[in-house]
Amino acid sequence: MTGYGHTAYGTPKVKVDGTTPAAYANADASSGYVRKTVGLSPCKGRTVKLEFAGTEDAYLSTVFLADDITIG
Repeated sequence: MTGYGHTAYGTPKVKVDGTTPAAYANADASSGYVRKTVGLSPCKGRTVKLEFAGTEDAYLSTVFLADDITIG
C-alpha cells in the first residue's frame, strides 16, 4: 500500500478545557511506549478539564495507551 507508515490513521489528542494543545499521529509509529509532555503552565492556579480523545480510521485501527500521567 503506497504511503503506509506515512499516513496518520489514528490521531490521539490531549484537550484542556475543550482546546487541543497537543495532537499526535501514528504515522511512522514505533512499538513500545513514547514519552510525551504537554505544558500546562498557562493553566496554573485554576481548575481545568483534562481530556484524552482519539479518532481512528475504520480500516486500520490503532491502540493508544495513556500511562503514568503526572500533573505537577
